[in-house]
Amino acid sequence: MMRRTIELALVELIIFLLLWFWNSFLAFYLTLALTFICFAIFIISVIAEWIERSKVPKFYFYAMAISIIVPWIAAGIIALLDLDISILG
Repeated sequence: MMRRTIELALVELIIFLLLWFWNSFLAFYLTLALTFICFAIFIISVIAEWIERSKVPKFYFYAMAISIIVPWIAAGIIALLDLDISILG
């Protein structure tokens, strides 16, 4: 399961880095929107799982957490390398 988690994180990181290189405006707003949507779904899923256990695999929760964190890591990499972030500048 850990290998799938790492693969998902790397694939998502590559996609977001390419998106930041291609169009920083779109990448910024997708980062905001996707992280807030994934965060809301993650919180609702955790609360539902806490109320009543289901057969949802743990990978789902790891995938949601990765989808919250990785876009911001990609934005941080772009910012640290001082590349094109015209929307934030």
